[in-house]
Amino acid sequence: MPGSAVMGITLLGLGVFVCYQGLELALGKPSSPGPGFVPFGLGLFLTILSALYLSQSFRGREKGNDRGDGSGSRRLIMAVGVICFYALAVTWLGYLLTTFFLFAIWLSLIERKDWVQTFSLACAACGAVYLFNTLFSVQLPAGLLRGFIR
Repeated sequence: MPGSAVMGITLLGLGVFVCYQGLELALGKPSSPGPGFVPFGLGLFLTILSALYLSQSFRGREKGNDRGDGSGSRRLIMAVGVICFYALAVTWLGYLLTTFFLFAIWLSLIERKDWVQTFSLACAACGAVYLFNTLFSVQLPAGLLRGFIR
């Protein structure tokens, strides 16, 4: 529990810092958001989640996944490998396909979900990334889908 408390406090401090920096950049108005709007929102989200995490860790409801059989190390190595794959493949495959593969590999190999959950969550993640790209006009690499998506 001390490790989870330290992690929660660290994330809480990071969230407060990001909120402060967002306020320094100016939030703007709801009709015309300023440059600090997104950082402030993300910092607020991180602060709320870390506060919830801290409350769980202090109540003792956190599950212990350390079984001592080395599965935690294998999962960590697979997670780092999947993230490295994402970083290397995003420019060639594009953000939508790479996000789909990231979620599919992560959920099937690391989280051990069945194929229905894996496929539906990977599609939902692609939809969320596409919606984010469309709403905020972010320039993400289209990759193999160039010409089909904007």
